[in-house]
Amino acid sequence: SLSIGAIAIAPSQPETIYIGTGEGNFAFDSFFGVGVYRIDNASSPSPVIRGPFSRDERPPNGDIFSGRAVSEIVVNHVDPTNIWVATTSGVGGIGNANTTGSP
Repeated sequence: SLSIGAIAIAPSQPETIYIGTGEGNFAFDSFFGVGVYRIDNASSPSPVIRGPFSRDERPPNGDIFSGRAVSEIVVNHVDPTNIWVATTSGVGGIGNANTTGSP
């Protein structure tokens, strides 16, 4: 199961939707995320789903989103390829597992 913690539609390009995965709460039955997905041509009969995007583009190219929850996504109102993502960590699943990802 993969939960969704945030959804954002690009203001200047409403056919582009960003989906942030993971639940940003501290419940013991929450699910961790795997990053951010982007849906292009969202209202078409053949939308294109890209992702999950979870790696830092700068060296050392570490995994920065897996095991975390995306709690908010803000899309630049002029350039829909420029987004800001807020993440959080917590506990999730059976057994009270903790995340170990980057802050």
